[in-house]
Amino acid sequence: MSLLDYLSPSRPLLVQVGMCLALNGLCEPTFADSNVTSTVVGINSYTAAVLAPAPPATIVFVATALPAGTEGCPAHTPMNIVYLDMSDTQGPTLYAALLSGYLSGQTMQIGIRGCSNSGVPKVYSVLVGSQS
Repeated sequence: MSLLDYLSPSRPLLVQVGMCLALNGLCEPTFADSNVTSTVVGINSYTAAVLAPAPPATIVFVATALPAGTEGCPAHTPMNIVYLDMSDTQGPTLYAALLSGYLSGQTMQIGIRGCSNSGVPKVYSVLVGSQS
């Protein structure tokens, strides 16, 4: 069966696209969600406006070091930081959860997806408390 056989009008477009990508060895960029289970040992909120205005952000220091290359981010030092974009609609909610866990000393599961412009893994979810 040739590739053109999969592109018939009788097949839904999504199926056609999926088959084309699979058959051609192509893939769309996807985000592999990573997690770090740790306590937060520090939170630093900032707005960088040195050369160009940047969105407000929060750097979160976690006790457990992330492996180099987490989420495909360039190596960063120290390896125990993650980035929270405060301009994201969920930013304030995630910040509240991080702050709550930080102040109570509870272990958190911090979901990471993608990288900031500076190459630091970005936070997209926070679960406070026991994650067993």
